[in-house]
Amino acid sequence: MKKFIILILVALLIFLSFVITRFKKPDIAIITDQISTPTIATEVEMTQTPSLKLTPSVSTRGGTKISWIIVRDLKKIVLIPNFEEKATSNEAKNANSCINIISGGFYKEGDVPIGLFISESKLLNAAEENDTFNGFFSITMDDVSDISYTSPTSAKIALQSGPIVYFNSKPVNLSLVRDEPARRIILALNHVGQVIFVVFYERNSTTLGPKLSEVPKMLEDLDKSTNLDFEKAINLDGGAHSAFISDTENLTEISSSGSFFCIKP
Repeated sequence: MKKFIILILVALLIFLSFVITRFKKPDIAIITDQISTPTIATEVEMTQTPSLKLTPSVSTRGGTKISWIIVRDLKKIVLIPNFEEKATSNEAKNANSCINIISGGFYKEGDVPIGLFISESKLLNAAEENDTFNGFFSITMDDVSDISYTSPTSAKIALQSGPIVYFNSKPVNLSLVRDEPARRIILALNHVGQVIFVVFYERNSTTLGPKLSEVPKMLEDLDKSTNLDFEKAINLDGGAHSAFISDTENLTEISSSGSFFCIKP
């Protein structure tokens, strides 16, 4: 009798197992997970704005290529003297852990800068009267930037260079005795004091570019076609002595650069 009951129970279990397997619903949850759209968090990550520290951009005008870097956090800018060291831009970039590096001001015989040079709040050379190098770029200890025709009284970073090519939101008319095509490096400020490094160069010959007298008008045209909002700008050392290494450009110097602007992480 016990064997008969056991056989009936086994048969009943087999029948119930068949019914459950035959009629249960497909696993919809798993299928839905496999084809689900991205979560809101993922979509935000995909469309987030660029870093607020710096922004590289590129433009083209005929045969001239224009690139620029906007540095929003002035604490990230360091001015490195290179008059005696003669390091290459890549050597200086690696040695100082720079994200980007741009050549700085002019220098003369004796490996000394032309005019004022302050780095890390140390005065390395005094200001001088000079009709060509008639401007001063500076960043104060409070991280306030300026381009002026007069030497700053104190600064964390200061560099005499020139000429000033843009002032009070207008291009400056330049009258130059000698003016030849060359790659141009410009340091500009916008109306909120952010620093913008700009390079103009020929696509087919990267050490060449516009004449210096053409640069003010080119800055004005660039300002009108972008939201760069230039207020002031000053010319830095260009041509064979210039370097501009960013996320979009790798323009290195042929001859030694006197100094470098290093953009830190």
